[in-house]
Amino acid sequence: MWHDWAGIPNPHFSSFVGKTISSRKTRNGGTFIRRVDPHGDHLGAVAGRHMNNKHDEMKWALYRLAELAKYPVECEPNHLFHGFALNVPENGHVRDLIRPDFLFKTPTGDRIGDVKTISFTASNYGGANRTKNGAAVENKANKVHKEYLDKARKADIKWNNTPQNAIGPIESRLNEFGTVTPFVFGYLGEANKAVRTLLKEIATVGARNLWRQMGQTCQVNAYGVLLNSYRRTLGVAAVRANARMKLRVLGTLLGRSNDAQHNSATREEARFRKAEWDNYLRHGPRAQAEYHHGFEHCI
Repeated sequence: MWHDWAGIPNPHFSSFVGKTISSRKTRNGGTFIRRVDPHGDHLGAVAGRHMNNKHDEMKWALYRLAELAKYPVECEPNHLFHGFALNVPENGHVRDLIRPDFLFKTPTGDRIGDVKTISFTASNYGGANRTKNGAAVENKANKVHKEYLDKARKADIKWNNTPQNAIGPIESRLNEFGTVTPFVFGYLGEANKAVRTLLKEIATVGARNLWRQMGQTCQVNAYGVLLNSYRRTLGVAAVRANARMKLRVLGTLLGRSNDAQHNSATREEARFRKAEWDNYLRHGPRAQAEYHHGFEHCI
């Protein structure tokens, strides 16, 4: 991580520089080959299951914080749009419909949210995004609602025979939730404004529900403790998710995806994380600093 912040080559990847990661056809008929670079950035920019795993890490990290604070949110709601595809065969499974990451229950109505993670690529961190703090994640956040609209319109055309430039049932349903709230996490662990706003809301609810069991004298004190804890937890989770993706891609590159030792280490890491989280749920925020088992698992 320090190499990323300093912008210097990472010696851990020096033995693999130039090795082919993936290749794809370009629009002009050429071939784009992604290779391991001295910084390891290209290892974190591969689309597919490794990117999905990184996304899921951040989704569940955010959801667990909300769950602990008893914040009203549902993760991966799959019932929001299914009744709005009219031409689906009976018992048919529709993959083109929308399933957001979160459904928030608020006094002013339901709203949906979506988690996005971005890698260090020229499209994400080029130009002003490279030098202005938070520009990359905010730029991505500004595109999320349009992506949802585009997907809803395509689904309406496919499943509802909706004419072009007309609003179909699925898009109408999407509009009921207002603007999709984007939660974007960047390459260096940074997050967009919506993430920071949500953490404040979760800390407010958490302080109201947890201040006594935390041993705090009032909700105001509990709010500050929880907000700082949530910021650290989510920031570390974002940095760790990026690092883990690099290691997973490198492991696949070396043919270790089916290796017994590699899978055993992955399972041990998962067991440790579950035990750490159970301890946190049982004993509260103070317990996390005292839970030393497996501390050597820094990633």
